[in-house]
Amino acid sequence: MNPRSLSISIALSAALVSPILAQDAATEAAVEAKADTAQASPKVLVTVDGKEITEADVQKRFLAMYGPRLSQMPPEQATMMREHALPSIKEELIAKTLLLAAADKAEIQVDEAKRTEMLEQIKGSIPPGTTFEQFCSSMEMDEASFKDAIGEEVRIGTLIDKQTEGIPEPTAEETKKFYTENEEQFVVEGAVKASHILIKTEGITDEAEKAKKKAEIEDIRKQLIEKNGENFAELAKAHSACPSSARGGDLGEFGPGQMVPEFDKAAFSQKIGDIGEVVETSFGYHVIKVTDKTDAGKTSYDEIKERIAEHLKNEKVSSRVQAYIAQLREGAKIEDLSKPEADPAGAAPAPAPAAGS
Repeated sequence: MNPRSLSISIALSAALVSPILAQDAATEAAVEAKADTAQASPKVLVTVDGKEITEADVQKRFLAMYGPRLSQMPPEQATMMREHALPSIKEELIAKTLLLAAADKAEIQVDEAKRTEMLEQIKGSIPPGTTFEQFCSSMEMDEASFKDAIGEEVRIGTLIDKQTEGIPEPTAEETKKFYTENEEQFVVEGAVKASHILIKTEGITDEAEKAKKKAEIEDIRKQLIEKNGENFAELAKAHSACPSSARGGDLGEFGPGQMVPEFDKAAFSQKIGDIGEVVETSFGYHVIKVTDKTDAGKTSYDEIKERIAEHLKNEKVSSRVQAYIAQLREGAKIEDLSKPEADPAGAAPAPAPAAGS
């Protein structure tokens, strides 16, 4: 079973990721934010049939979603992001509380095989250099509480599976209709995978100095041609002034317009495996080797029909789960204590006096 299919986040929105699976290694900013939260007693934001959802719960979820990015942004931006995310996180935690209560009522137990499978998959996704204990600690959990959290995910997943039983697979007519009505989504731009070697001339105004750089790149190109480009990575690491030199000059795959015009034109016109002519850009002189190409065109229905069917099935499942959660909400007492309190007197502001009174 795919552990992501058990996530309450998936149940609420296909765009969200499970808090457990979304967490990468903790960053310094995340640790500092947790320390600040821990110093104050948690404020209760919402109660769901008497069960409390606190600021600390929201903070944990926020860190799970955005923790690795927090150290890369100014503090004020992180604060704005948190305020923006607060409403959706609250709704997610309310839904999770409702679903766990429903799982309790249905006497759904933890499937230990599924929990073990999820734990093993999560352990396998932990970044190198981070132990499982550190991973748990980054979310203010020990191994036992982390295992309990996985158990909750498994129980919610089992409940959702029961509620979505019997949803039919999309028919061929449905998938074909979706393809026909959304053809623009299946247009594919051409793409190129290439490597390059850069001899920088940026900032050089002396023509003689530029000529030396040009001679240097021409000599490198000659060496490449002599060995049919088999030495490209070696020469890139030795001579290229681009950060891609650490990868043997590999730029990965890119589409039209992603590189400067001169480079773009040369890369898309070259044949796979050829060592191109020297190209001059504002950065300097380049020699390019194209390693793969994807032609522009439209993905055929036969190529994409299985993914369309999966998308349509997920939409049906999501709709069923949304309706189930709405039903649970109707039968629950939910108090949002984070909203501004009403005027104790309950009186509306006095109207302005009429002119002439």
